[in-house]
Amino acid sequence: MNKLHFDEFPVTGYDQWKKAVMKELGEKGFDTIQWNNPNGFQLEPYFSGTHVSTDIEKPDTWSIYQEVTGKSAAETNRLALLCLQGGANAIGFHFKISSEDELRTILQGIFIEYISVHFVHPENDDRIIDWFLNYCDEKRLDASQMNGGISTASLSRSQFDNLPFWLKLTSRFPGLRILPVNVALIHDCGGQAVHELAFALSMGQELIHQLEKLGVAPELTTRKLQFNFSTGTSYFNEIAKFRAFRWLWKTVLKTYQLDEKERAECYIHTETSRFQQTSKDHYNNLLRATTQCMSAVIGGADSVHVIPAYEADKSNTETSLRLSRNIQHLLMEESYFHQAGDVAKGSYYIEELTAWLVTKSWEFFLEIEKKGGILQCGAWFHGLVAEALQAQQQSIAEGSRIVVGVNKYQNRNEKRTASVDENTLTGFLEKE
Repeated sequence: MNKLHFDEFPVTGYDQWKKAVMKELGEKGFDTIQWNNPNGFQLEPYFSGTHVSTDIEKPDTWSIYQEVTGKSAAETNRLALLCLQGGANAIGFHFKISSEDELRTILQGIFIEYISVHFVHPENDDRIIDWFLNYCDEKRLDASQMNGGISTASLSRSQFDNLPFWLKLTSRFPGLRILPVNVALIHDCGGQAVHELAFALSMGQELIHQLEKLGVAPELTTRKLQFNFSTGTSYFNEIAKFRAFRWLWKTVLKTYQLDEKERAECYIHTETSRFQQTSKDHYNNLLRATTQCMSAVIGGADSVHVIPAYEADKSNTETSLRLSRNIQHLLMEESYFHQAGDVAKGSYYIEELTAWLVTKSWEFFLEIEKKGGILQCGAWFHGLVAEALQAQQQSIAEGSRIVVGVNKYQNRNEKRTASVDENTLTGFLEKE
């Protein structure tokens, strides 16, 4: 067999390529093939042959996470068991646990030593750790083998003083992450990837800095951090976002003289975008969630929560939970994503996106730090996010950004099953 080669194709430079492209485009103009990325940079469909390759340490596989919310502790337990029987291996209990008995009810029949357990906005944050310890002792479970986390809505200034106490409480739970950085909040308010990345870096840095002043070693803080992201609909951009964050966070940790293993400590949890869910044409939400989940997995998320398709109008059912769970099963059991390595590495397009996001996000992060950190410049930062939200909403209203089922290809015969909570931030304009 003859050896394949490309010697017959002449090597051309950028100027020659652009001249040929301009001839083909005719009156259309060169700008029609350029992508003005919303994050502040421009990409062209030109492969130079040289590009940056980002080395990241992504997990071998990911946890199939599902969040359950019931009207009672018993109902929450029932939903959790259904999710586990359906193949989930990480459960987020989004329930206000008010007593140790309620915790026992929620965990009844669940082999917590084999799954990842998360308490989402439990309110009794400090007491739940004691209750969880007691539960492990009652069941004769090794607390050091437990995995999961406790995610509060956000960390305020006043809570920083309590963090050393929290860390002491969780000393028997090395696998329990209690320091959430809720980047999803920035996404759900309309922020772009550069806003998310800069916020995550600054908030993570702030936690390390504040706890170090209180006598907590940086290596302990990094082991307790969990970065909670949302995954948007820009498929390649989202892959690059997670890759960029792992690289950027490792860069931040270099300043603390941590060893190589400690610098690689970075737990990313992500959920499909609430900002980009619609209460119209729910099946489009399933399609969006599929590509969003793929982006998260390829980008290197540690755990993924696919939000049910009916979440936007508060009409979740067991069927919608099953459909959202099976999106991950299809990617794992039929598409073998968990057996693939770092498939994005070396891809010219994704590497270019990653490099640009790294550069722009780092510049933004340094600007935040010059202003005293994220806690000192919150109003300025939220102003920038608000501007990004307005720009996105305008592009949707004008039709320059297509949202299938909302501003194009609408199902005119569909009846909305419920009204969207007006207090919920949604990115899509859904006014009739």
